[in-house]
Amino acid sequence: PNSAIKKIDLVKKNLQLLPKADLVFNCQFEKNISVKKGIAEEETYSVSASVLDNGNTAASLKNLELVFNKSNKTNAEFQFSLTNAKSWSPSSPNVYKIQVQLYRNSELIDEITKSFTLFELSYEGETLTLNGQPSILNGTTYLGSYNGNGNLISYDELEKDLKQIKEAGFNSVRFAKIIPHPYSVYLCEKLGLLAFIELPANSIPESFVEESNFVTRAENYLRVYLNEYSKFSAVAGVGLGSSYIADSPHHIGCIDRLSNFVKSNYGFFTYASFIGFPERTIENLDFYGIEIFSKPVEYVGEKISSSINSLGKNKIFFSEITYPYFNGSKNGYDTPNSIEAQAKYINDFISLSKNLGLGGFFINSLFDYSGEYSSFYAGYSGGNVYKVGILG
Repeated sequence: PNSAIKKIDLVKKNLQLLPKADLVFNCQFEKNISVKKGIAEEETYSVSASVLDNGNTAASLKNLELVFNKSNKTNAEFQFSLTNAKSWSPSSPNVYKIQVQLYRNSELIDEITKSFTLFELSYEGETLTLNGQPSILNGTTYLGSYNGNGNLISYDELEKDLKQIKEAGFNSVRFAKIIPHPYSVYLCEKLGLLAFIELPANSIPESFVEESNFVTRAENYLRVYLNEYSKFSAVAGVGLGSSYIADSPHHIGCIDRLSNFVKSNYGFFTYASFIGFPERTIENLDFYGIEIFSKPVEYVGEKISSSINSLGKNKIFFSEITYPYFNGSKNGYDTPNSIEAQAKYINDFISLSKNLGLGGFFINSLFDYSGEYSSFYAGYSGGNVYKVGILG
């Protein structure tokens, strides 16, 4: 018979007393039975698990007996206490590995190694914290399209892009309106970038979300999505879609239901991105994003005060600061939609975010990206390239 380690998840972590950390992993096993003539050999199964830090064993459990049920499946729980644990952060992207080994009659028959990190993004009172320390998200959106090639981007190009994001001083990446390639989320873990993934739903008509079936389908989509992507420990938050109308009761009801689904089933930090200025508190929604499309900084600074008063400044962030540069380089920022005007615009909004004490910002974007149609807003391009990236 063949046996297999099917899945291993970090299901609980207590980081309140760092550098001491308590970890709980759940592992699923399944064996396949092949029928042979003769007397079946008596089989015993055991498992060993180790936490590795740069190849060195930080903690281990040896020779735990496994008993399979009638369906030839079983689960095992591994509890570890690390006395000198190192948290993961953008400045110190420490990555651990857990190694699980399955034995039959003392013979090693299967082995799996999986990386994981130790960090916690949460609120302490009204303050956004990372590992218990006050934190501000300095990020960029990333859509993963590459000029005229759409989503056909190579691994080397993905790594080059994300390294540029890191080297530019950002600590977060919002994979906006797309399902990111798994390799890009792995790179975030490796490079030290908080990864924000989201339901790829944008500008949903209100008539759609009125239908309960639509929200049910969205929940089912999230279930499949998060069952796979929750294995990546760099995922810091899950978005519920973008360009929601801030004062729409239908959109608010949809977000309320989806945020409850994500929190109750996966426990992720949650966010949504709005057109307008949200004021209503949504249960289980941690972060409220405001989309900025060429609006004057003075106008936004005035209008956002109502959101700050209702929700709290740390609960709000600029989810995408967009200003196209289709007029190219000019003699100064007085020329609208020039490269110079774009630089000043983004800098003004970063300053506004810091001056107001918001939870952070995401520029949109570091790179140009392409779509299925030419853009009225970002300037016409025969290759449907949207000229919004500060690096082009």
